[in-house]
Amino acid sequence: MRGWMTNDEFFSGYSLAQLLPGVNSTNMAVYIGQHVRGAAGSAVALAGLLSGPFFIVIAAAVLYNRLVELPGFTAAMSGIATVAVGMIFRLGMASMKGAVRHIPSMLVLVATFVAVGLLQWPLLPVLLTLAPLSIAAAYMRPVQKAPHE
Repeated sequence: MRGWMTNDEFFSGYSLAQLLPGVNSTNMAVYIGQHVRGAAGSAVALAGLLSGPFFIVIAAAVLYNRLVELPGFTAAMSGIATVAVGMIFRLGMASMKGAVRHIPSMLVLVATFVAVGLLQWPLLPVLLTLAPLSIAAAYMRPVQKAPHE
């Protein structure tokens, strides 16, 4: 809109932000800041992106001791935690829809759920074990053509 970069430059940065480790929005802020004003621009863009949430979290931490004394606060936090669990469950169900069509994917999904959810094994070793199996299963999966081809 302001002519700071072309669509090609933006989408190149977007692709790069997706490939690099870390949060995509953070990567994108650093890329745009670098493109517009160099190293100082990337530092300012990153600071601008992170400072708002930083101060909100600090304020919440300071207020938490006061808020916990309010009647109903603990119940509200329990309700919020329940909603979070429900959202994670829904995400799992959405993931399962795609996995149901491919047996190896379904097996990895079930194995992850059992190992982490039921047996409460540490997530990192489970992922380091199951991720290569999942990638191998996806690699061996037949290629599906796009609908427009």
